[in-house]
Amino acid sequence: MMMDCGGAAMMIGMGVVWLLVVAVLILGLAALVKYLQTTLGARAGAALIKGTGGAGIQGVRRE
Repeated sequence: MMMDCGGAAMMIGMGVVWLLVVAVLILGLAALVKYLQTTLGARAGAALIKGTGGAGIQGVRRE
């Protein structure tokens, strides 16, 4: 009887661990995407300020 209860608890525990691992991976991926958007977005904004992108918005500065 005790073996059945221990096995079920272990399976539930592993399920919780995998849910935590998946949550951390998703949050890490979201942080990476946000970081890349801000980094690449700042570079694109700097290119526009230099006049390589559009002539109408050269006075706009992105900080």
